[in-house]
Amino acid sequence: AEKLAKQQVRIALVAGIVLNVMLATWLAIYFNRSTTQRLGVVIRNTQRLAKGEQLGSVLEGEDEIAILDGNFQKVAGELKKAEEAKKEAERLKQDFFQMISHDLRTPLTTSQFFVSVLLKGTYGEISNRGAKAAHGSLQALDRVLSMVNSLLEIEKLSSQSFAIERNQCRLNELLFKASESVNGFAEKHNVEIDL
Repeated sequence: AEKLAKQQVRIALVAGIVLNVMLATWLAIYFNRSTTQRLGVVIRNTQRLAKGEQLGSVLEGEDEIAILDGNFQKVAGELKKAEEAKKEAERLKQDFFQMISHDLRTPLTTSQFFVSVLLKGTYGEISNRGAKAAHGSLQALDRVLSMVNSLLEIEKLSSQSFAIERNQCRLNELLFKASESVNGFAEKHNVEIDL
């Protein structure tokens, strides 16, 4: 009887161990599959963010993976807001440079032309005092137009909306063209260009 009882206890122990191993394996697979699926959601969201696609819904729960996904979703939302703000800033910048180009440069050029015509006596003779004031105005207009043009050139350079063509050329021809383009400005400031 004692031998039979020991054998039954062994069978019960072996069955309990096998049952425990099977239960532990099933629980490990169940929780591992759940964890893997939840991590898969986070991975898919990172891939969607990289592609610029809509993210999946936020994971439910209070575990670490749900917290990680929630924080990731917040960061993705902030990145989207920052991208939208950047696009808006770029649009405002473009509007600003268009305004400078059209609404500022055009009237300045017109005023500059009018003052130069006025100085040539097209509308009649002006006094020395008036001519001096007109010259001062013309110089101020030249400076402002130069600043506006420089600002527009800087914008072209920063937006890379220009093309550089490299060609071989004769240096003396290039220097002559360059001196001709600034000759009027040089004469105005009593600068002599000697090639």
